[in-house]
Amino acid sequence: MSQAHHKTFALRQKAAGAPSDAQLSAIRVHTLRDFAPEELVVHEYALAHNCIDRDRECFDESLLGDFARTLVGKGVFIKHPSGWDGDSGPGEGKVFETRVEQMSLDAARTTLREPSLKLPPDRTTVSVLMAGAYYVKTPENAAFLLKHDAGIVSDVSVGFSASERNRIKGSDGIELDAWRWVGPGEALEMSHVWLGAQPGARAVKSATRNEDNDMELKDQLAAATAQVTQLTAEKAAAESANAKYTAVKTALGTDADLLDDSARLVAIISAGKAHRTNLIDILVTAERLSGRLGDDEAAVKAARDEYATVPTPTLERLSKSVAPAAAGAQAAAGSVIGAADPNDGRPPAAATVKGALANPLIGGLAVATA
Repeated sequence: MSQAHHKTFALRQKAAGAPSDAQLSAIRVHTLRDFAPEELVVHEYALAHNCIDRDRECFDESLLGDFARTLVGKGVFIKHPSGWDGDSGPGEGKVFETRVEQMSLDAARTTLREPSLKLPPDRTTVSVLMAGAYYVKTPENAAFLLKHDAGIVSDVSVGFSASERNRIKGSDGIELDAWRWVGPGEALEMSHVWLGAQPGARAVKSATRNEDNDMELKDQLAAATAQVTQLTAEKAAAESANAKYTAVKTALGTDADLLDDSARLVAIISAGKAHRTNLIDILVTAERLSGRLGDDEAAVKAARDEYATVPTPTLERLSKSVAPAAAGAQAAAGSVIGAADPNDGRPPAAATVKGALANPLIGGLAVATA
């Protein structure tokens, strides 16, 4: 069984007055002495139903039956007991009889004076929980009873517990944005509340705080917090991306328009990488020809990794400085300087760059365009 909840309904009461003999007999079950009919006032309320309310919730018919069975003998309070200014003492009245009436939707709209009343898609008959309550006439509650008869005290709340709240499905089996409270459950009390039902709704939660409202507010707060966290992360990512974009654009200078031509930018970067690879090939080959670098794979890889950290302008300067010595060593060996392997005898790689194009993305290197 879940914690206590309550629903507020626009009050729909039948004519009030002194109790009948049958009603007086039912009332005497709850009193400690016999009361004369003129000492009491009785009212009957349409307290709850199985139609969808403004909270997009409804009660299951079996739960309404549980309410009818458990509400008799429970107090009727002026303010909801769990509200921030709720009653802490005994109720002003007491429920002495209940029943669940079945009627058509049109009849319910007339009875509840609500033309927009709507049933869930899986229901065709309206079930209405009717509750009869009695009040004792006293000097203290004379104003309350008078306002009650005048229809000024016009909103009531039913406090209840229920097993769970399930999502309602449409005729196609798809879940709707609406829920149904199901039993077993219990009606805990009935209260008059200061806030009326919202226009067009027969069942809305009171603005006074209660556990059900607190849980819903916690869920909403958790969802809002998660959304703020996500938006904050997205904002930080966007700011970081913008900072990187600005830095690259500044580095490009007069070539900043490359950022608007991704294909050209990718081609230039690829050409720049190829140029660096060629420079490193020349340096590694020169070192192997001179005997400063062994021919084993580990030694060659270590040399390449070391040159990979060297800026492009430095690689260009070093490759120019070793080119004459490497050419002499190759001539003496009867071979030409190749790309990376002095033993393969392939034609040499180009030692000069034709039609150089500055690429500021990788340190001012020169890229072959021919």
